[in-house]
Amino acid sequence: MFNIEKAINAQILISRKIIEKKLEKEPKTICGMDISYKNDFGYGVAVILSYPDLKLIDVVITKKKPPIPYLPTFLGFREIPFLFELIKKAKSDLYIINGHGICHPRRCGIATHFGVCFNVPTIGIAKKLIKGFKLVNDNVLFNNEIVGKKYKNFYISIGNLITLEDAFNIIKNCTKYSLPEPLRLAHNISKNISRDDKNE
Repeated sequence: MFNIEKAINAQILISRKIIEKKLEKEPKTICGMDISYKNDFGYGVAVILSYPDLKLIDVVITKKKPPIPYLPTFLGFREIPFLFELIKKAKSDLYIINGHGICHPRRCGIATHFGVCFNVPTIGIAKKLIKGFKLVNDNVLFNNEIVGKKYKNFYISIGNLITLEDAFNIIKNCTKYSLPEPLRLAHNISKNISRDDKNE
């Protein structure tokens, strides 16, 4: 049974371990991670591209049942098992996750949850803001603190081991269409796999 109170406490503890710092060097690889669902199964995909030229290096796929149903602001507990399987084979200098980072009531969206747990640089990308967050001049504010930025039709926030400035510049450099390219490819592949799979 999923315990909301324990999950909140875990998120608070994770958020205290966030390290916000400039990248020591430009990443050579970037990995986009996304998960699509069909019936009782989730389909996790990691797409690794070279950076800054965005050439395809590898695609990693996992299929399994999520441990809990979707609960707003607790996405990490649903999707970390998928990301754990993906990161075993998807080694990269930086990870872009479909979901918020510190743009979260407890500063612990999926990108932060993953980044802190695996001690890797992460950026969160989300299409919608959580209730209580405000957008002012493309800056996302929570309790009068800038916690993210809007770019095109999505929102950027740090997960771990990166600054918002670095995150914004990298995302801007690897966005050709509606999403950053590593994440766009991961999203499309996971959608296609979930659509075609017969859940056997």
